[in-house]
Amino acid sequence: TFDKAGNDTTIVITYKSLTTSVSEKESDKFLNVYPSITDGGIVTIELTQGSANSSTVSVVGIDGKVVKSFNDVTTTNGVQTIQYNTSELPIGMYYVVFSVNGKQYQHSFVKMKL
Repeated sequence: TFDKAGNDTTIVITYKSLTTSVSEKESDKFLNVYPSITDGGIVTIELTQGSANSSTVSVVGIDGKVVKSFNDVTTTNGVQTIQYNTSELPIGMYYVVFSVNGKQYQHSFVKMKL
């Protein structure tokens, strides 16, 4: 476009597409949370760890505050399942954080109704 003085204000936008590949996240190997959207019911947390370890599992709000901790969760060869009732949580997004061997894995879920 031009103004009355004849100055050009052309804007050029260059788009470069990214090449991506879909791969399993490391956290998907150790932590599974479902359903990812709940109406205030039970959220299932599945933990998988190859060797016996003492670990912690926390439910954390979007503000970073821990709303529920499951301390000293012992995992052995196989899968451990935790059933968490979300009825007392306010509507919002939450993260399940699984800490083991100095690493943290996380998955999110959303509570839609009170």
